[in-house]
Amino acid sequence: MLTRKTVLVLGAGASYPYNMPTGIELSRRIVELLGQGAEAFFQDKLGIPIEKTQAFRSAFFRSSKKSVDAFLEHRPEFLEIGNRTTTFFPIPTVGCGISTTT
Repeated sequence: MLTRKTVLVLGAGASYPYNMPTGIELSRRIVELLGQGAEAFFQDKLGIPIEKTQAFRSAFFRSSKKSVDAFLEHRPEFLEIGNRTTTFFPIPTVGCGISTTT
């Protein structure tokens, strides 16, 4: 039993049964949301120029990589924007079975 506050980070495969997206689904969502005007959010809130966000979306969409991590391994110039997209886009968690205690 855990006695201290603990954060567990699980890969997409481990969290899929709890309604979390797989790596491929997350990638699809990122491409879709960036195509729906999220570039302005990244510029306004994070200071990332719209042109850089659009370049990331275009390069990622055209790549044959199935996950953001696999893409970023070969495109380090997009590391900042790639990492931020995976943390800023909404992921459904309702009914995922995650609980917290204090």
